[in-house]
Amino acid sequence: MMKLYEYYNADSFIHRMNPVIKLCWVVAMTFLVFSTTSLRYLLFIFAIMLLSITISKVPFRMLTDYLKVFLFFIIATYVTVFLLSWASFYIGAVFLIKIIILILVVVLFTLTTSKKEFLISLIKMKIPYSFAFALMIAIRFLPTVLKEVNSVVAVQRTRCHRITFNILKPFESVMSYVPIIIPSFIIIFKRAFELFLSAESRGFSPRTYERKKLHVCFGDVLAVSFLLLLVVGSYFV
Repeated sequence: MMKLYEYYNADSFIHRMNPVIKLCWVVAMTFLVFSTTSLRYLLFIFAIMLLSITISKVPFRMLTDYLKVFLFFIIATYVTVFLLSWASFYIGAVFLIKIIILILVVVLFTLTTSKKEFLISLIKMKIPYSFAFALMIAIRFLPTVLKEVNSVVAVQRTRCHRITFNILKPFESVMSYVPIIIPSFIIIFKRAFELFLSAESRGFSPRTYERKKLHVCFGDVLAVSFLLLLVVGSYFV
């Protein structure tokens, strides 16, 4: 089952990179992909992403799992654009490669950056701690919340409760979800309170992460230099 934020533990150059620099790579790559319409330049960036995946030692199978989720959307969009006219073939190909590159960039970042490193990088970039911590908690507990909701649905079904969805009867459809929503919210609030008590009992403080130091190595300097070359090169394409 595909996870929202999955970290693949490996000893590679990309894993050892400074998480702030990796986050800058994601932002810069997104900017470059959206700012260009050159198919050759996009293919060059795509080749760089394939090389980065190879260096990261992340199995291609894990990346293809994420691509499969968006496969229908990608193909449907491409076919729609292509059927408009034969001249739209180039536009469709450019758009298709853009979507694939963006997916690979984001997924590679999540697979090579732990949640702790991501949180520290957000704090070092002066993102408000409350927002950064809430984001990490949401990512961490989303699978747990989905599991609890599925459990509530299973329990209610054993009690012969039917969940219906009828666009012609909106009130009945909404009311059928009430026995699911109320217990789910109670469980979520209980989980949040338990998390608060656990953090407070362990003396948790934001300064714990603020004191963490992120070191910049020679590989990070090379990555930033290469990124600057890509940015400069995009103006000459």
